[in-house]
Amino acid sequence: MKTSLPRSGPGAVLLGRAWPPRAVAAGFLGLAALALNVPAVVPSYWLTILTLAFISAIEAIGLNLLMGYTGLDSLGQAAFFGLGSYGLGILTVKYGLSWGAAAGAALALGTAGAALLGLIAVRLKGLYFLLVTAAMGQVLWGADYRWGTFTGGANGLELGGGRPAPWFYADVHFYYLVLAVFAAAALLAYLVIVSPFGLTLKGIREREVRSQTLGYGTYTHKLVAFVLAGLAASVAGILNAAYTGIASPSDLSLDQSFGAMLMVILGGAGTVAGPVLGALVLTALQYELSTRWATYWPIILGGLFIAATVALPQGIAGLWRRPERHPPEEETPSSPVPLGRPEPGPEGPGAADRPHGAPVPPAPGPETALELSGLVKMYGDLQALAGIDLRVSRGERVGIIGLNGAGKTTLFHVISGIERPSRGRVILFGRDVTRSSPSTRALLGLSRTFQVTLLYPRLSVLENMEIALLGSTYRQYRFQLLRPLNRYGDLRARAEELLRAASLWGARDVEVRHLSYGHQRQLEIAMALAPEPKVLLLDEPTAGLAQAEIAGVRRLLAALPRDLTVLVVEHHLEVIFEFVDRVVVLHQGAILADGPPEDVRADPRVRDLYLGRHAAAHAARWPTRSRGGGPPC
Repeated sequence: MKTSLPRSGPGAVLLGRAWPPRAVAAGFLGLAALALNVPAVVPSYWLTILTLAFISAIEAIGLNLLMGYTGLDSLGQAAFFGLGSYGLGILTVKYGLSWGAAAGAALALGTAGAALLGLIAVRLKGLYFLLVTAAMGQVLWGADYRWGTFTGGANGLELGGGRPAPWFYADVHFYYLVLAVFAAAALLAYLVIVSPFGLTLKGIREREVRSQTLGYGTYTHKLVAFVLAGLAASVAGILNAAYTGIASPSDLSLDQSFGAMLMVILGGAGTVAGPVLGALVLTALQYELSTRWATYWPIILGGLFIAATVALPQGIAGLWRRPERHPPEEETPSSPVPLGRPEPGPEGPGAADRPHGAPVPPAPGPETALELSGLVKMYGDLQALAGIDLRVSRGERVGIIGLNGAGKTTLFHVISGIERPSRGRVILFGRDVTRSSPSTRALLGLSRTFQVTLLYPRLSVLENMEIALLGSTYRQYRFQLLRPLNRYGDLRARAEELLRAASLWGARDVEVRHLSYGHQRQLEIAMALAPEPKVLLLDEPTAGLAQAEIAGVRRLLAALPRDLTVLVVEHHLEVIFEFVDRVVVLHQGAILADGPPEDVRADPRVRDLYLGRHAAAHAARWPTRSRGGGPPC
């Protein structure tokens, strides 16, 4: 039976939903025609409000790239807004530079300030990131008062007009200048959002740890987004100073940063049009309320924001959020489709006659793929890993079993770099990676899945796969900012190939959070294979699945290339014993047994651990090798 699931379209999210490129272009042209004709139909008062609103929208568009697409809530925009406005004022008034030279230098100053602060700030997360970005604006605000003879102090710095040329002293002409800069900023932001770089930012917003394990140095991506947001704020600050004729201390205040954040939230973070709507509404409300109720307008405005937040949690753009629903195409896999790019004939002669599910001998060659030496992991007084020594050869398939709390997932976290060991070493293909980041290990050929699926829930199946590919095989595209993602045909073709192999191509436009858990498991395995890894860690690939869904995962496992080194943690032991060449049993963070499946199955310590002494003695009379039979150890 087909089910209707929401699909995520290929275009950009403008008003709470995705639109195709032609619709986006038509919308831009329509809005441009409307904006060009505004001066002919509105009084000068509203022309002033619109001019200031478009200036604020430039700042909000940049902040939305940081908040809505990268997931970093910043209160530092006032710092870069103020560097732009004061840079223009000081350079024109104090040093007599021409407007163009002063504006260019002020823009460079604001961008450099964003890069300098970003080097520190993007290392932090959550509240700490918020506080550091807020502090930068406050430092500059204090410096403005401290050097009042240079900056004008509390009175600000009068620019004496400060517009680019006499022609722009007419408000209509300056409005068109602001409109042109706004249109350029909006177009550039749109191109960034629909580019490969924009997709990687959304991946970081959704699951930064997952992006790191796929090979992304997320620090650099966040820094670039931070600098772009600072650049937009500097442009807005320059235009604001030129229009108002003053660089004011309020440009550096927390109110300025809060205002920009409110515009993004009110309009709808993570959409192109949302911040623009937020800027228009907020600017109009501020002017109208302050004109009518000069004393009480901040209280009224605060109340309106609280009401809007409660009533419109997704912002104004959320009013247009109408997900389309289409049934995904049915795909019934037959024989396993090889995932990755295996070498020709790795299974050797007689592979076609081998019983389904029988372990396959590893590829020839003594090369050690992974070596763990004296691995210890402590959480305070709790010892999760107790001196693990393990060597895995290239092409070997190792199953890791043990009771809950034995340290299996902790071991995978340490191997993949998510956790650092308290003592010991992790060596990957002869290189000590004990202190290396997850992204470094991924680029060396390590890939993994997680005990609880760690995907990008609000992105489509296709976008999830493309992020996996951009992290490794097609990483040369990941910093492409101005070319739409759908122009990269080789990337899209490889994503289609992998999704078809996992029987998920029919659901390619479905947001991952709407997939069944079994399909999410299949997608995660396919994503882990997308980088064509040399070592694959599978953490309970069948956990939480129904029997029918387990069959699909077993088909995926059977399709793995023979030269791929695999370590798999699994509680369904009939799955693990048919797949691996060797079994390692963990108990209380230490290795209890290590050997071929038959030997481990017959080991009395393992039987006792899983079954208890009485049951183990009874199970010892059972056959030691069967498909689906034998003791469940």
